[in-house]
Amino acid sequence: MNASRFFEVPVISIGEVRPERLEGATAEVLADREGVYRKLVHHHGRLAGAILYGDISDAGLFYRLYRVGYIRPLQGSTGAPVGVGYIRPDLFTRSQGADKGAT
Repeated sequence: MNASRFFEVPVISIGEVRPERLEGATAEVLADREGVYRKLVHHHGRLAGAILYGDISDAGLFYRLYRVGYIRPLQGSTGAPVGVGYIRPDLFTRSQGADKGAT
């Protein structure tokens, strides 16, 4: 993950952000409005990269999904999910230290 500022606007890049560099990769633009741009790159159903410009909230989540090999749900011709995405069960659990003393 790389983090920087471009003309005082925060930018985060994770993994491969140019789908043309990966055979069969696709790009999904989640936000494209003034001051905010978010693009995810998928390769073989996995998150291969992301770029966040402006609103960098959730950068840690995208980085974690990239690192653990999140597989996005498949979509049919209607756009409805036909498969089930896989996220490791421990992805969103607290660390052992955070659980100490919890009741």
